[in-house]
Amino acid sequence: MKTLLLKFCVRVLRVLNLCFKPFKQKNQVVIMSRQSDKPTLDIMLLKKKFDEMGVHTIVLTKAMGDGISGKISYGFHLFTQMKYLATSKVVVLDGYCMLASVLPKKKDQCIVQLWHALGAIKKFGWQSVNNPDGRTIEVAETLCMHRNYDYIVAPGKINGAFFAEAFRTPQDKVVYYGLPRIDFLKSKSNEQLFVEYPQIREKNIILYAPTFRKNAELELERLVDSFDFEKHALVIKKHFLDKGDYAWAKEKGAIVDGRFSSMDWLKICDGIITDYSAIIFEAAILGKDIYIYQPDRASYEHNVGLNVDIGKEAIGKYVCESEKELVERMDGKYDKAAVIAFCDKYIEIDTDHCTEDFCRFVIGKLEK
Repeated sequence: MKTLLLKFCVRVLRVLNLCFKPFKQKNQVVIMSRQSDKPTLDIMLLKKKFDEMGVHTIVLTKAMGDGISGKISYGFHLFTQMKYLATSKVVVLDGYCMLASVLPKKKDQCIVQLWHALGAIKKFGWQSVNNPDGRTIEVAETLCMHRNYDYIVAPGKINGAFFAEAFRTPQDKVVYYGLPRIDFLKSKSNEQLFVEYPQIREKNIILYAPTFRKNAELELERLVDSFDFEKHALVIKKHFLDKGDYAWAKEKGAIVDGRFSSMDWLKICDGIITDYSAIIFEAAILGKDIYIYQPDRASYEHNVGLNVDIGKEAIGKYVCESEKELVERMDGKYDKAAVIAFCDKYIEIDTDHCTEDFCRFVIGKLEK
């Protein structure tokens, strides 16, 4: 029944799109995202650089809200997307965009997938179809998932192969650039964090940034209880899709921050604890101490699937399944050479001026 309804909706959208078919294509770029209602850091940096370079750029960001009203609101937003898909020569996406995949692509139009993660530790897209936490093959086919891409962006050949598989796109469409956020990470730190949280001064700052778990909250009690807050400052940055309330962790000494971004914290932290999140690649670029905490490894691999077995990587010695292991690793001297080796393996691009390099690539498609 669900598949039939989706097929009907797709047909309706294609019929409605005929109204926009006569619209003339302009020499402009549209950046579209459904990650949130506000532009992400990457999108803001792209827009600023495109403006500096004299490129007419439209930004469309809209997440589907909860309930019927949220879906209706998003439905009206689709008409705006149709308009700019019809009139823009280059389309830049940071995730799956239904209309960009289900509608016929205009002649001479270029669609670039600038995925919102720097790499892919976990499986996603077509890699996870029919997995317990993935889409069914029927839904994926009906929604033409990740179709129509001319280029997909990756920081190296290994992640490029993962992306090509996830998007069901030939590897010769992979181009190698860094996300704009890399420029931000290598810029000056935000000193306001120390003003807002003076207790982090003179302490070893540890950022905990886990990936999203579908239909489940993080089980943090044992991790927080194992921390030595006299020595470490623990900062918890939950995934933006995680609706859990971890205020209780504040009473035990942790910082549960909702004001600053994980990228702000990554710049000033001494080390990071993560699990299956792609933030590991940004941390590696900055040379941070990286600890992998995977108490649910077996179930996560079954439900989602993994591209990278970190236990077999250069930083594999820092993979922990228990809080005791994690504390032991954090109390020891960190092997910085392991992070460098991991970074060199997965990040092959020049990490300087990433925003400008990608914008020049897009401008080349506008001028073609």
